[in-house]
Amino acid sequence: MIIAQKRQIPPRPASAPLAPQAHVALRRPLTLREGLLGEGGIWNTSSVGKFALALIVLVFLLDLSAWAIDPRTGGTTLLETLDARAAALGQAGTTLTGDLAGASFNPAVYPTLENPQLETQFQVAPGDVHTALLAYGRGGPRLGWGAALVVLDAGTVETSSVGGAPSTVRAQQDIVGTLSAGVAPTSWLKVGGTVKGLQSKLAEEYSASTVAADVGLLIDLPLPGLRLGGAVQNMGPDLTFRSEGDPLPLFYRVGLSHIWTIGGEDDLSPIKPTAWYARDERPASVLWVGADAVFDRWGECSGHLGLEWDYNRLAILRLGGIVGEDGLGPTGGIGFWINKWRFDYAIQLVDELTDRHRVTVSYFWRD
Repeated sequence: MIIAQKRQIPPRPASAPLAPQAHVALRRPLTLREGLLGEGGIWNTSSVGKFALALIVLVFLLDLSAWAIDPRTGGTTLLETLDARAAALGQAGTTLTGDLAGASFNPAVYPTLENPQLETQFQVAPGDVHTALLAYGRGGPRLGWGAALVVLDAGTVETSSVGGAPSTVRAQQDIVGTLSAGVAPTSWLKVGGTVKGLQSKLAEEYSASTVAADVGLLIDLPLPGLRLGGAVQNMGPDLTFRSEGDPLPLFYRVGLSHIWTIGGEDDLSPIKPTAWYARDERPASVLWVGADAVFDRWGECSGHLGLEWDYNRLAILRLGGIVGEDGLGPTGGIGFWINKWRFDYAIQLVDELTDRHRVTVSYFWRD
């Protein structure tokens, strides 16, 4: 059982006084739509200006990560990502679309799955912890759904009772099952939800179970290729062993990402943030950049940044990082395609412990 303690956060400095405002003529205040889309609005600028605004937002999200994230609580198996792609991108998965990589962060991604996908994953983490996963997802223009099963084995520990001989038992064994669905009520909005069931066993003696839920949304912004997302993860009752419970790892996520095509006539031209991973005909290469800010139940925050270069649906390079979680270093990974199969590998550096390795194999049904 893990006992979470809230960290002390130093107070923020008071804001500096505002400078005197110059005299301006009175006019009707702009509505939100006019400010965003109207003449002279934020989005009525060049593509360079729009992307510069996106970068400012990304930097703002990462700046929030100066506050360290809280220690983990009970039911941490609920935090397992569905594949190595998301892990290599620093878990910046709130707006990661096109396949199951973002499904464990935001269930609203399911309508973006243009082709059915089956994947399996194996992970080796510090402390002889092993995780196996099997997931399936299917999308469509208006509706997508998926299911996953995660099994965790935390290795063995030695125990002894008063006057008894030492014995070796399994430290922790968890099973998580999920069922998810997402809908696209409009072309620019997608919403989704996930129901999870967790069964956990400690030292082969103490058992506990609980249920949890995720909700999320995705918004396609007026600039093609730019997407905003948000999600709430692991809402549910405490995980209770015997008589004392631990709260679930509740998180609030907000993310922003941008996709470019590279090559052809219009170098660095934006494309719509659809399921480009499942297309047979696509430009030479694709560059994806995304950032997430993740808040826990106590208001502390971590930042996640990822960059992916997909060369002609042949080879993939991924880099990422997590800021605000003690002991976690940069992430990276590679992937490659063989017809309808994709093979992904990810590594996460961990201070003074064995690095985390993930291997994922995915199969995509295409016509």
